[in-house]
Formats: sequence, structure tokens, C-alpha cells
Amino acid sequence: MAFKKGESGNPSGRPPGTKNKVNQEIRERINNFLDENFETIESDLLALEPRERVKFYIEMLNFGLPKLKAIETTEEQPAIKAIEYCVITNEDIEQNNI
Repeated sequence: MAFKKGESGNPSGRPPGTKNKVNQEIRERINNFLDENFETIESDLLALEPRERVKFYIEMLNFGLPKLKAIETTEEQPAIKAIEYCVITNEDIEQNNI
């Protein structure tokens, strides 16, 4: 029997935002491995050719930086808004008109 939209087979299930325990355990193991082997990994990285080193660095950024999501804009919502600015002259500074 299918559930209605917004209903669940387990209404008292995991609360929203709760992390998956298995994923958390794997992350902890990976972090422990990296911590324990950091010096070896660092020396291996320095032994790579410059091109391979950059490739490795870029791949590692995926784990350290959040993923960016593409956005769409319309003419009603310009991607870049105009910035208003003013010019302060030496005369303004001297007269304390700023």
C-alpha cells in the first residue's frame, strides 16, 4: 500500500538533520587514517610531479570546500547589482565634509 505525500512508514523515525551513523563512522575512520599518516602522505605528495601534485590538490579541495550550486537569473533579478559609490576629494577631507 502506497503512502500519502508527507507520510512515512515510520513517523517517529530519525529526526531531520540527524547524521547517518554509518557515514559518521566512516568519516571518523578516514580522518583518523589521515591524521596518523599525514607525514607519509605529505612526503608522497612532494615526490609527485608538479602536474600530478596540482591534480591531487584540486581533488582534495572537493573534500574541504562546500559544493557550489549553479543559479539561474532573469532580467528582473540581475546577477550583479550596480554598486553606488562616491568620490572623496582632498578638499572634502580638508573641510571635514566626509
